[in-house]
Amino acid sequence: AEKLEVENEMARFCKPIQVGVNLWQVTSGQQTHPVNLEQYTCGCRKWDLSGIPCNHAISAINKAKRFPED
Repeated sequence: AEKLEVENEMARFCKPIQVGVNLWQVTSGQQTHPVNLEQYTCGCRKWDLSGIPCNHAISAINKAKRFPED
């Protein structure tokens, strides 16, 4: 829960753009990461490796009106 809260704080600085049904393109600073909410993956690979949504994924989840805890 603590790690999720930290990522949630950092998600405020990300800009998600929906590019497909469950596909998002999230810009964070100079980098852009593809996020797939159906397969639970992000281009930064943090979500893939830890199972905890990264800040890029959380920004897309919030924009999609879903809950990161799910």
